[in-house]
Amino acid sequence: MSTHPRYRFKVTPNSNAASCVNGAGSPLPKFLTYFCQVIACNDGDWTIDHRWTYVDTSLFQLVQGLRYMFPRRMATLEPDYPDLVRLHDQVARLPGIKAYLASGRRQPFNQDGIFRHYPELDGD
Repeated sequence: MSTHPRYRFKVTPNSNAASCVNGAGSPLPKFLTYFCQVIACNDGDWTIDHRWTYVDTSLFQLVQGLRYMFPRRMATLEPDYPDLVRLHDQVARLPGIKAYLASGRRQPFNQDGIFRHYPELDGD
């Protein structure tokens, strides 16, 4: 069981939160599928139009955050969403983003941000 110090809630593997990530009907694959469908609607390399937009960066950050929150689950799911992974990798290769990621300016994920790691919810 995990209790976050800033928030007064408890998470257990048998809680509703666990079923949201790993159970049948989990919304995580549903949302990842939706994002892949949005990417597929455009015939270019990016989500909207034929150029990078903030939507692409937002999806990049979402994938990064989910990888931090649920590393085992995302390793299992990612092969099913190649367009989303391709977009993530493409954003990471943009010169400005690449330089930022390599610098010390980027704040690492932690237990106080929007993406928190809950090992007890991270199933395969």
